[in-house]
Amino acid sequence: MSAPDAPQDNSFAVAQLEGQRADAARLQDKADAETKKQELAGLRTSSADAARNSSAQYFQSLGLDPSGYSGDIDREISSIMSGIAPSDENPGSYFKSAPQDIYGNLNRSYQTKNQSSVDQLFSPNFETSRIQMTMDDPYINDILSEQRMTADNIIENMLKRGVITGTGAAGARGDLDRQAPGIRTQLNTIGDTALAGGQQKLRDVANKARTDAGTLKLGQQFDPNSYGGNADQVFNDFVASLGDQIRSNVSGNLFQTGGLAATAGATQGAGNTAYNPQAAAGVIEDDDEDATSNKESIF
Repeated sequence: MSAPDAPQDNSFAVAQLEGQRADAARLQDKADAETKKQELAGLRTSSADAARNSSAQYFQSLGLDPSGYSGDIDREISSIMSGIAPSDENPGSYFKSAPQDIYGNLNRSYQTKNQSSVDQLFSPNFETSRIQMTMDDPYINDILSEQRMTADNIIENMLKRGVITGTGAAGARGDLDRQAPGIRTQLNTIGDTALAGGQQKLRDVANKARTDAGTLKLGQQFDPNSYGGNADQVFNDFVASLGDQIRSNVSGNLFQTGGLAATAGATQGAGNTAYNPQAAAGVIEDDDEDATSNKESIF
């Protein structure tokens, strides 16, 4: 009896078959992945399109023409999409508040743009550059000169009437000289207050412009130059009234003249003539008439 045949070795064929199956599985996985990728890409696209449409409807509900903002909306949608991973299976979640977010971003940009325009028009400290603290100097100098002249006239009248001597007059003028710095300080304080008020009015115009620009709604018109014109008018009105403002706050002659006769008398010593209250008050008598008929006064 012959020996049985050895079993056929099919291991190579089996290995080939298993390799083919593995290759087929890999190809299928790759195909499935590509299909999934395409599905997700389509889902991203459809989500973006839906957000674009809902944004247009939202803008329209606010009274805005969506076509005027289509480019802005597209840029915002693209920006949102760039933050979504290609493998994200729920891209629509990123667009839930897209209409409101897009409007908010555009509105803030619009406000910022107009605020920058206002800042260019009203640079920092523009009000102190426009109304400088020396602007009141001519008015202060005029008032000081006028009041000093009035006080000097009192001394001259006493001198002419013989109430005081030249030495006494010099002493009285010296007293006025000593008063002058303090009086200038008083006038400067009055002037500074007026100037600060004018500066504040200019600041108020600029602050209103900034507030209005910062509360703008998309689509509202805003002209920063109109605020510039308002500031010009405020400035012109202030300059026109500055002198009157200062004078209205000066209560009478700031030089103390009531004691000039006594000061003059103390200066000239025993050379005093008889005290004449009318001359001390600056009253000039007419030499051709009775001394009791005092008609002329420098005030």
